[in-house]
Amino acid sequence: MTVLHAGSLVLLAGSPREQISHELILNIVNFLLLVIVLGYLLRKRAAAFFSERSETIRRQIEASRRALEEAKSKLAEATEKAAHLEQEIQSLRVEAQREMELERERFLRETAQEAARIQQLADAQVAAAVRAGQAELRAFAAADVIAKAEQAIRRRLDPGGQNRLVSSFLTELRSKARLN
Repeated sequence: MTVLHAGSLVLLAGSPREQISHELILNIVNFLLLVIVLGYLLRKRAAAFFSERSETIRRQIEASRRALEEAKSKLAEATEKAAHLEQEIQSLRVEAQREMELERERFLRETAQEAARIQQLADAQVAAAVRAGQAELRAFAAADVIAKAEQAIRRRLDPGGQNRLVSSFLTELRSKARLN
């Protein structure tokens, strides 16, 4: 029988099967001692690490909560806009219809004014053409009357009558000259 010493633990080894279980127990004890020593040595660093890690997680959770609240707010705003969207579209349609009606009325008014202006211009041109035609007709009629009168006078006046007419005209001029 073999006696093994592991710290204060004394193991008696017997059969190989007992040796494996004893070795297993020794490995477990060594592992536990290693974990305890490492835990003791790393306790301050681990506490700081886990404290820092939990603070980072807390900040991330807070930032996520704020982002979630902001997203909910934006969603509510978008939902409200979507709810009023149909009303806004209808309002825009009514406004567009009203503007089209105003534009149509303005167009009709301007068209009527332009037609009246064109009619006045045409009337003025017709009146001017009528006056010009009347003046031309008068001139033509006067020239024709003068020509016919001249022909009639020439047929009636012989050379002796012309002399009498000239002497009568001269006598009349002399009498008017004496009076002045």
